[in-house]
Amino acid sequence: MKKTKRKLDEITKFKLIYSGELLIFSVVFLVLGSLILSRIISLSDIKKTIFTWVTLFGGFFNLGDFIYALASKKRRKKVSLLDKSMGLPVSLSLIGVDIYALSTPNLPVEYYIYSMGTVFICLSAIYIFQGIYHFYFPIPGILEDETENKKKENVPSKEDETLSNVIEVDSEVKAEERKEN
Repeated sequence: MKKTKRKLDEITKFKLIYSGELLIFSVVFLVLGSLILSRIISLSDIKKTIFTWVTLFGGFFNLGDFIYALASKKRRKKVSLLDKSMGLPVSLSLIGVDIYALSTPNLPVEYYIYSMGTVFICLSAIYIFQGIYHFYFPIPGILEDETENKKKENVPSKEDETLSNVIEVDSEVKAEERKEN
């Protein structure tokens, strides 16, 4: 008995790839958060400074992206507001934590251990949910792009039309030459 392979359509392939990427990120963040909370990864002053500035910038960026998604009708159609709103509590808390860390010198190491570990584990939980959710309900912009690609495949380009016209004219000229001979 011969087994037949089932071919996946483009949307299913994209859903698998996108969900897989999100789940890989979630595992990485879960491992990092667990290692930091269990103090297997030690925190140096440079790691604390980098974490503070990166998360401060990332928190403001995520907040700005959420506001832009709400304000722009064109962007709202292409993104998932659920994704944007899920990261918002982490971003807002990070902005406050980072401003406090920058304004208070000589914070204890435990402050960074708990803030970094908790943030990584929260991001892991968000990515796990998004990976599963977007497998069943893809991002609207992706579905829109896929339908545009299908339309482009079905509509011949101007070059194809010109080439077919040249072939038709050429075959008509050859047919007339044969009739004359």
